[in-house]
Amino acid sequence: MIMPNIDDIMSGRVEVNALKKVEVEDLLGREPVQLDTEGIEEQVRDKVILITGAGGSIGFEIVRQITKFQPRKIILLGHGENSIYTILEEVTSFNNEIEYIPIIADIQDRKRIFSVFEEYKPDIVYHAAAHKHEPLMEYNPQEAVKNNIIGTRPA
Repeated sequence: MIMPNIDDIMSGRVEVNALKKVEVEDLLGREPVQLDTEGIEEQVRDKVILITGAGGSIGFEIVRQITKFQPRKIILLGHGENSIYTILEEVTSFNNEIEYIPIIADIQDRKRIFSVFEEYKPDIVYHAAAHKHEPLMEYNPQEAVKNNIIGTRPA
């Protein structure tokens, strides 16, 4: 619940008990974005999609969202065996019309990544394989640079 502004209470414009339920928009601090779902579907339907970091929190959500638009194939690329297994189990349980391909690979392994591109020829890549927790990366800047910069640098 959100309590009214203290100035409004002090001036008598509202009462303390005028509580408001918290909505997602209250936390965003901006207007919510309206997705162009028709445009997304047009781009994604029947395509080969590669999602790096598919087992991570952001990659996992991209997989869930993209699945709704019926791509032909989704390549689930991730470094962690357990996380890729988990997302594969989830998505195949509710959509078996899409071919899901689990790939365990490190984006820093250029030879492996090039072989994935050569074999599957993705039409679209959603790149979510990155270290994103800034406080951790402040303690480990060498890993942030190695993974987020060098690991994704074009040839």
